[in-house]
Amino acid sequence: MPKTSVALRMMLLLLLAFASHPLPAQLRPFTTLPSREIDLASTTEWTFQPEGSKTAPRALPVPAGGWRLNGFPDAVAGTYERRITIPRLPGGNQVTLVHFEAVNWEATVQAGPDASRLATACVHLSAWTPFDADISKLVTPGQMALIRVTVRDRSFFRNAKGQYTVPAGVEWNERAGRGILRGVSLRAFPALAIQDVVVRPNTSASTLTIQATVTNAGPGAQRALLGASFAPANPGARWSYPSPRPLPLVFTPGERRTITLGPLPWSAGRASWWWPNIPYRPDYRAQLHTLTLSLLGPGAQSAPLHSTRVRFGFCTPGQSGPHYTLNGVRINLRGDSLPEGTIGTDAFARLPGFLPPSGGNAGWPGAVRNYQRLNYNVVRMHQAPATRYMMDVCDQLGLLVIPETAIRGGGNRADDVASDPEAFRTHLAELILRDRNHPSVVKWSLENELFGAPEPFLRSLYETARALDPVRPSSIDDNTSAPLWPGFAVIEHYSQAPGAPDPRGGAPRTDRPYGQGEFVWGLDASSRGPLWFGLGTRAMREYGNADIRPYTLIDVWPGVIPGLTPTNFPDPHLPPDSLEQGGRSLIAAAAPWQDPRIQHVQRSFAPVAAFNPEFDIANNESNGRGEYGTHPITAPGGAPLRQEWILFNDMLTRSPLRFSIRSTVRLGSEKAVIAPFSRTLEVAPGESVRVPVQLALPTVKQNTGFDLQVTVTNGSLPAFQET
Repeated sequence: MPKTSVALRMMLLLLLAFASHPLPAQLRPFTTLPSREIDLASTTEWTFQPEGSKTAPRALPVPAGGWRLNGFPDAVAGTYERRITIPRLPGGNQVTLVHFEAVNWEATVQAGPDASRLATACVHLSAWTPFDADISKLVTPGQMALIRVTVRDRSFFRNAKGQYTVPAGVEWNERAGRGILRGVSLRAFPALAIQDVVVRPNTSASTLTIQATVTNAGPGAQRALLGASFAPANPGARWSYPSPRPLPLVFTPGERRTITLGPLPWSAGRASWWWPNIPYRPDYRAQLHTLTLSLLGPGAQSAPLHSTRVRFGFCTPGQSGPHYTLNGVRINLRGDSLPEGTIGTDAFARLPGFLPPSGGNAGWPGAVRNYQRLNYNVVRMHQAPATRYMMDVCDQLGLLVIPETAIRGGGNRADDVASDPEAFRTHLAELILRDRNHPSVVKWSLENELFGAPEPFLRSLYETARALDPVRPSSIDDNTSAPLWPGFAVIEHYSQAPGAPDPRGGAPRTDRPYGQGEFVWGLDASSRGPLWFGLGTRAMREYGNADIRPYTLIDVWPGVIPGLTPTNFPDPHLPPDSLEQGGRSLIAAAAPWQDPRIQHVQRSFAPVAAFNPEFDIANNESNGRGEYGTHPITAPGGAPLRQEWILFNDMLTRSPLRFSIRSTVRLGSEKAVIAPFSRTLEVAPGESVRVPVQLALPTVKQNTGFDLQVTVTNGSLPAFQET
């Protein structure tokens, strides 16, 4: 066999091996609810000592955004410590874990009765993703224990060229959080416990499959019944749910097994499905359900051995040819990319606009409603995963999410993905394990702008995603020409210059979705930035882009996140009080919805809309204030005006759309009404149609202006209006 064939075969075997075992055994987290949990967040109980410091450790609030926000701005490594009494569960044997929501970047977790008897539980290398440290063999339930976490930041993981060998996020911003971030707790599970649950709805077959991973950490064999029940998560909802019989199981000592329940017939019907908030409704709540899984011991018992709950939505994302689908319906992604790294240190976990409403701030629910009111239906959590709370709110309010890893190219230094590829795969796997039961996740973004990353590395990320979530598509925000893999796409960046008239977006394809994940940036905070957000989106909709996201809305309107201003995210290499690329916010915080620029973007993203490409191209340059409609199209009086309009239906249902144009012309002191145009058309979900329009213009003695009032109605409801 030729050497090249041997090398290829070995590479494929390695990929398959990783797909079967996406994480080393010691790093496989418990994604379920513990029998007992103690929140270890504290402002007084943790101490911290920077590496090399000769002073005594001092109290440090944890998590609180990491050590740099809390008195150690120059530290690159250090040690956390705290003492805790280990809870004791009934029954003897138990699994005791220290659960971290995130530690940036390398964490060595130790535990023991005291400082002289510490032992290492695990070494974890990643960022922004959750993991568990199993300290069961290092501590005694009911007794005091010491927990020590030694952390090194990303500066320890660089090659000779200065490239990071770990998922670094935005490498240019040194304000990225260091240390313990987002949350930390002590969790206790019984020896026989449900470790992980994944719920897989199938809307095409109206079935539901449950995969539960059960671990027996005890010294003896264990018998149990695995029972499942369902309940509505929405107050007042009532559904007819499947009632599976409890499944008898036997587990040998140390066994870890995945059990499949189903496919179960989903008897709740189509009304119980999860759908995004399209079109925008201010009081919309998506339908959610709760699965309770319990391990029941032999004989009658008052309480389960272990029980956990999973909230889910009954929906099926997918990819078909050049389109994305949801529940079998074509869906076009129209939205934003939200970069925590630009805003500042651990912004998602500490700034009010990303948290529950409080103190006059509408919080993250207010931000989601702002996006939806703007007619955005998706947000890519750009280069840093959202928090669990943010994901839960997106589920409830019906905003689609593209979780993205912190694997980054572009900028000053692309990540070195070859030196330690395991760190990157671990990062992706932990993100998917955490978020794959969220119905708001429409696809996974595996990396950002690596530009020419080795194909085997991209393939390993792709295989990891497929192994952990074989249903959802994945994509990369990149300009590479990656191979055609099932359920995979490349969403391009900056295929045309910022502000280019009539941009086509991504290279058209018939075999997979294409789109433009970033455009306009560099000039988005200029006077014409919001205009180009809208006009670029209109043009790309015309050319069939499945995923359209001008970058970035917080440069145009920081207040889309309640309370966010440029002062929240200063950057040392930019002017003070500036946005990501310099400049100032254009949109007044007091009345954004009355601002014509916001209204223009709002109309450009409207799911039902009608645009005239000729007029939009003519108005691309606008005026010095970036206003829309300042360059009229001329036509001879007394002759018919012939135009071609495009009617869009980005709704998720097929319904007749009535497209109407009315106009008046001022002739001297009077107004002349031009004979209106009107047509009713059926446009399939996600599709558009070209509509020839002819208007009879009156004879005039001098140049005379006229306005067109464009209206599209969906049934009896006005869906789109523009003058």
